[in-house]
Amino acid sequence: MTRANSPTDYAEWLKHLTASSPFLYRLNIHRRLALCFIFIIVLMLIGNGVLLWQLHLISAQAERLNGVNEELIEVLRVHADLLSAYERLGAAARSEDSGRLLKESEALRAGLVEDAQRTQAAFNHLPPEVNVDQTVLPTLESIEQALPSHLDAIRALATSGEWEAVRIRIEVQVQPLESLSYELVKDVAREVEEQRAQAALNI
Repeated sequence: MTRANSPTDYAEWLKHLTASSPFLYRLNIHRRLALCFIFIIVLMLIGNGVLLWQLHLISAQAERLNGVNEELIEVLRVHADLLSAYERLGAAARSEDSGRLLKESEALRAGLVEDAQRTQAAFNHLPPEVNVDQTVLPTLESIEQALPSHLDAIRALATSGEWEAVRIRIEVQVQPLESLSYELVKDVAREVEEQRAQAALNI
């Protein structure tokens, strides 16, 4: 055993430390142990506080991830509905079945009201940590507001038997709305990936 690590040297160092500190010198062994325990408890409390703070930060980032996912899901849902509407109206126009087209347009109109309410509610409940592009919601609302007037015109043309005009109107007015929603999906997906990467970096 080396001299620096011998019990005698350690005892001498502890005695010197105690002697050089009048406060510790006046304390008996019980009080010294009590101070040590208090010091350990304080360190544990500080460690628990840091851990709780880190858990809070992770929870905030998890809410942010959930929010951006909700934003992307909502935009994807609107795009899927528009794609379905375009395909269903096109199929009805190609079959030149006015009854089928009128039925499809009624179902689409009823779905638009529900879609608009769900879109507004979803964006209103996004966490404040989510940096939503300010153009996303107005774009979705403009799409959902433009489609009913197009449906009315298509219904009127189908009732009068103007099937060529119906097909042209679907291609010229409904299909661009579907394309616009697709471009919006791509923009939101790119933004979501950036926010996911930032949230992962923060965690």
